Amino acid sequence: MDNTCLLICDIQTAFKGKGRNYDAVVESTIRLVKLAKLLEFSVHITEQVPDKLGRTDEDILAALEAEEVEFTVDAKKQFAMTYPDTYDNYIIVGLETHVCVLQTIDLIVAENKQVFCIFEGISSITKVDRDVAFNYFARYPANVRVMSLQSFAFYSIKTAEHPHFRAVSKMFRHPVTTETEW
Repeated sequence: MDNTCLLICDIQTAFKGKGRNYDAVVESTIRLVKLAKLLEFSVHITEQVPDKLGRTDEDILAALEAEEVEFTVDAKKQFAMTYPDTYDNYIIVGLETHVCVLQTIDLIVAENKQVFCIFEGISSITKVDRDVAFNYFARYPANVRVMSLQSFAFYSIKTAEHPHFRAVSKMFRHPVTTETEW
């Protein structure tokens, strides 16, 4: 997929241990960082009031560094992400589903761009907030797709003949681990 940007929305240390499946969100994001490296996606991160909510999860930052993926980070006070609007396709992961992620998707949809919401990579502190947001996502036009991480990865490469097929396949030898039912 050409002209694609991975958006990492507010996966910050203050949410650790509070959000549903926080560790699964981090693990999914790390796998997407590896996919971004392979497929040359851009990466953009936002941090909601970082002086109060902390910085982006250290495991995500370590993965970006280990994979040598270039990225940008913006601090923000508004709920929707600030993001580069020069891409045709956006992949979104982050917290909280029903606030910052939802408002960011609304902005991208208004620009008639393609958005891929990674199911395991998006969460909220409460199940009801997450569920309501995903029901809202289901009502979006066709340019918004909710996909599992694995489904998105293979959708991105299209064929087993892709030069990165083996590397992508290797990412999914083990499923993303969740501590609670979604």
